[in-house]
Amino acid sequence: MVKTGPQQRYRQRKEQKAAILKYRRLRAYKAVKKQMEQEKSSHSGRPTLYDKIFTNSENVEIKEPGRTIDLIKTVPLPVTKETIREKPKKPLTKKPDPYAKARKQYEAKRSIIEKEKEEKQKKFEKIQKIKEEAQKRRKKEASKYKLKNKKGQPLMKVRVNKILKKLQSGSVDQG
Repeated sequence: MVKTGPQQRYRQRKEQKAAILKYRRLRAYKAVKKQMEQEKSSHSGRPTLYDKIFTNSENVEIKEPGRTIDLIKTVPLPVTKETIREKPKKPLTKKPDPYAKARKQYEAKRSIIEKEKEEKQKKFEKIQKIKEEAQKRRKKEASKYKLKNKKGQPLMKVRVNKILKKLQSGSVDQG
C-alpha cells in the first residue's frame, strides 16, 4: 500500500476536477451540435408553417397531412386621421383598493399614537419647567442660607424669616 501525502491528494483532486470539467464541456458541446443539426435538417429547403403564414403574398394556402387551411392575409391600412377611429373615452374609475380599510385603520391608530406622544411631550415639558423653577428657587434660598456674619456664624435673620412665613401661611408641611 502506497502512502499518499497531502500534496499527492491535492494533485489527485485537482486532476479529478479537471476531468469532470472537461467532460461537462464536451457534453455541452455535443448537445449544441446536435441541436444545430436538427435545425438544419428540419428546414431542408421547405418553408416552415411560420414562413407560410407571414409571407408577402395575399392568399396563403397551407396544406398539411389530413387538412388544408386557406388564409387571406390582410394588409394594414396606413395610419392617418381618417383611419384612426376615436373611441369614446370612458371616465376613469379607480380600481378598488384591497388595502384601503387596513390603511385607514392604520392611519387612525397612527394619528391617535401621535396625539398621545404630543400630549406626553407637553406634559413632560411642563413638569421639566416646574422642576427648573423649583431648582432655581432652592438655589437662591441656599445661597441666602450660606451667608455668614463677621465672626463666621450663620445669619439667623434669613432662617427666622422663612419660619415666620411658614407659620403665617398656616401650613407647616410646605417647604
